[in-house]
Amino acid sequence: GGYYVMRTGWTVADMMMVLQNTPDGPSELWHRQYDNNTFELWVKGRNFFPDSGCYVYAVDREVTDQRNWFRQTRVHNTLTLDGRNLETTQSVTGLWQPEGKEQILVTENPGYKGLKHRRTVFFVDQAYFVIVDEATGNARGTVNLNYHFREGEVNVDAEKNMVTTAYEGSSNVKLQCFPEKSASLRAEEGWRSTAYRQRVARTSVAFDTNKDDAEAVRYITVIYPVKDVAAYPVLEAKFLNKGYDEKGVEVEVSVNGTVRRLASRLN
Repeated sequence: GGYYVMRTGWTVADMMMVLQNTPDGPSELWHRQYDNNTFELWVKGRNFFPDSGCYVYAVDREVTDQRNWFRQTRVHNTLTLDGRNLETTQSVTGLWQPEGKEQILVTENPGYKGLKHRRTVFFVDQAYFVIVDEATGNARGTVNLNYHFREGEVNVDAEKNMVTTAYEGSSNVKLQCFPEKSASLRAEEGWRSTAYRQRVARTSVAFDTNKDDAEAVRYITVIYPVKDVAAYPVLEAKFLNKGYDEKGVEVEVSVNGTVRRLASRLN
């Protein structure tokens, strides 16, 4: 079905990520959106990266335009080319390893002519997530890695490619992106639908990298949940394999100086 769940348990207090990479696209099914490889993440009952929602159902032009805004690829937690909607949703599962200290998921989608998106997710020690996004092919343009937070206080540090939440309660997250090439952090228009014809503003960002040749554009994103905003860790990450490899990826992640090597190997 194209839905994958990584979780620490089955209670409201547990952590759970749901990632979607389904084969049937919006052109085939009315209820689908252009959102392959998007995800949501719950920590202690709080959804930190909620879906945009549908907002409204209608057929006239004005309301259809409103509905289409919430269906866009760029308003989901996934990768785009020049902010455009996905052209195809021919999803593939490269690896699904839901057990062990390092749970691993690898999904692919050839979203645009000349551009394939591979997303590798590592769930490390049931404590934090490392997401590796690789855009490969001969397409040219700006590759955007989009993230959309729930409404509330969110702090953006463009110099460090870092976003931290400051919500009330005992759960918050730090997101920090480590692009292989030079990238800029840009604020996007952000909304999510909470009910029919109801929406709330939220913090949305995109990490942009210019792709002007056939070399892959690659990002490492670390998402680290914490109980106390004063306990956000110092994060570092880098690629260990040079260039895109069809057989997998290897990265090194440091959390407060403790180094971890993570690797995926496809058959």
